[in-house]
Amino acid sequence: MYSPLLFIHPLIAGKHPQPPFHRRKTPTATFPSPENTMVKAITLHQHGGPQVLKYEDVEVGDPKEGEIRIKHKAIGINFCDVYMRKDLYQVSPPLPYTPGLEGAGVVTAVGAGVTACKVGDLVAYGTMDVVGSYSEERILRANLAVPVPSSIDPVIAASIIFKGFTAQLLVRDSTP
Repeated sequence: MYSPLLFIHPLIAGKHPQPPFHRRKTPTATFPSPENTMVKAITLHQHGGPQVLKYEDVEVGDPKEGEIRIKHKAIGINFCDVYMRKDLYQVSPPLPYTPGLEGAGVVTAVGAGVTACKVGDLVAYGTMDVVGSYSEERILRANLAVPVPSSIDPVIAASIIFKGFTAQLLVRDSTP
């Protein structure tokens, strides 16, 4: 069995997949049950090149009010992730942290007050304020999650949602 992180780790390390990448079948992943809060994640304890990325166990707790827990099916990789890793971005998270700004996955738990999604829903997210998608599971504010229709593959959703937000910003908020 493969973790989505093991599948994408060569990309993060700077190795290029053989084309056509988008036609490859994504390996099936087995994830820990919600009772087991230890999951795999790629973490960053210092800034630098791809060699500073560490694949290790991290704890994921239960969602608090307004939060959801997501079991990732796919994550997106962005150039700003590389800039943050190298500490070249205008705002980089404090160390240590788990990189990643976008992903798609299944909701495995919801905190109090969450009504926009339920356990079992497929959702995607992309945000500049919250890193952490380079993980098998994560906690996320529910208001950042967007429902993904069953007709859209989670790999596609994870790879385009941030780009969609960028396009929306350019169309709606840019001035000539």
